[in-house]
Amino acid sequence: QRLSIPIAKGSCYGFSFDLARGATYSGYNEPLRLRIWGSSSKCSKTQLLFESDGIEHTYWKRYRTKFTAEAPFYYILIEVLHREGHFQSSGNILIDNLSPLQPCPRA
Repeated sequence: QRLSIPIAKGSCYGFSFDLARGATYSGYNEPLRLRIWGSSSKCSKTQLLFESDGIEHTYWKRYRTKFTAEAPFYYILIEVLHREGHFQSSGNILIDNLSPLQPCPRA
C-alpha cells in the first residue's frame, strides 16, 4: 500500500492492529507469522517494522509496534509466513483495526 505521506529517514512512528487465527477455515487451520515492512519502492522490503510469532490464538489480540525509519519509505508491505521449521503450511491469519501511522510522542 502506498502511504499518503512518506516516512522520512530518522522519523519515529508507531501503529497498532488486532490479530487472530480462524479456528476452522476450509482446512487452512495452521498458525502463520506476520511481517510488516516499510518500503522505498513498490514490492521491495526496505525495513522490517514488525514480526510476530506464529499466531496460535483464535481470539483478537492487540499488537503495537514502534520504529525509527532507517531510510525514507513510501509503502507498507504485509507478508504472511509459514511457521519456522515448516516448508509448507495450510494456515490463516486475520487482521483488523489497523491504526494510522502516528508520530511517536515527544519526551
